[in-house]
Amino acid sequence: MFRRKPAFTVARGDRFEKLGNRPSAWIVEEFVERSDHPPHVRLVEEATGRRATVAVSMLESGAYRRLGGADEATDGF
Repeated sequence: MFRRKPAFTVARGDRFEKLGNRPSAWIVEEFVERSDHPPHVRLVEEATGRRATVAVSMLESGAYRRLGGADEATDGF
């Protein structure tokens, strides 16, 4: 019997670690929705304030690891 993978959800304020040579912590700042693209989020790097926009699917792909709960989990995908 196959089990369904639990739904992946993202909320504003969620923290993720970008994995790789120089791991870094990122916070979900806002959601970016366009009718011609899959759901994206704007991330802010904790250490530098640098911003990046990534597809939500990237957050669950193994390139990022969830770090902890959200302070403002009021809306999400």
